Amino acid sequence: MSIEVVFFDIDGTLIDVNKRTASKTVEAINQLKENGTKVVIATGRSPRHIVDIQKMFNIDSFVCFNGSIGVNEGASIFHHALNHAHLTDLVKDTDANAHPMAFLNNLGSYTNAENDDRIKVTFDHLKEEMPEYRPTVWEEEPIIQSFLYCSPDEQKFYEESHPELKFTRWHKYAMDVNNCDMNKSVGIRSYLEYLDIDPKNAAAFGDNLNDLEMLSYVGYGVAMGNAIDAAKEKADFVTKSLHDNGIYYGLKHLELI
Repeated sequence: MSIEVVFFDIDGTLIDVNKRTASKTVEAINQLKENGTKVVIATGRSPRHIVDIQKMFNIDSFVCFNGSIGVNEGASIFHHALNHAHLTDLVKDTDANAHPMAFLNNLGSYTNAENDDRIKVTFDHLKEEMPEYRPTVWEEEPIIQSFLYCSPDEQKFYEESHPELKFTRWHKYAMDVNNCDMNKSVGIRSYLEYLDIDPKNAAAFGDNLNDLEMLSYVGYGVAMGNAIDAAKEKADFVTKSLHDNGIYYGLKHLELI
């Protein structure tokens, strides 16, 4: 096995909820790049919500929106919007159930609910500004990903009523909404095809539900020590937790640094 590229999740992997990283993480990633290995972010976040993280780790390539957008060294290589008809049907149900939504694309993040505490809590969690109130933006612009705000008990209704969409919970108040055939592994596959790299020569680090497909797809999946059990089960190796320098020890295990 010869690893040519490593994909890194952000939240719970590179940084914690306060955007702090471990003492050896930046050094390890810099050494990884110096050794000739390609480094790519793979996240559910939007490109607008990773700018400071890119600067922190000096990474200019990414897969965002759970596989929907890919950028290599500043150049766009693929871009997949949410199916508009499916989104229209979903909004009808969320409106009927008084469940707010956020809508995200390359230009910004928007919401159809003003001053909703749940939305504020989740964007505070991301350490990002509240989205702009534009309730009809989804009718006016392509939307790459949405957040749907409902309880875990209410999630099943949407999963059963909208099988054409994929719902991935990342907060007790919110879940990502993507096309049903979209996840990080789909974006990584397109990325690897662009780079002409075999999946067996790729590795990935992750910790949560939206990392499961990615950890299974690449040649070597690494789960953080703080990862959920499902991620650890999908991984080939479980490293130490984020703040125990899990990235550093994982890369050492792979003999990449």
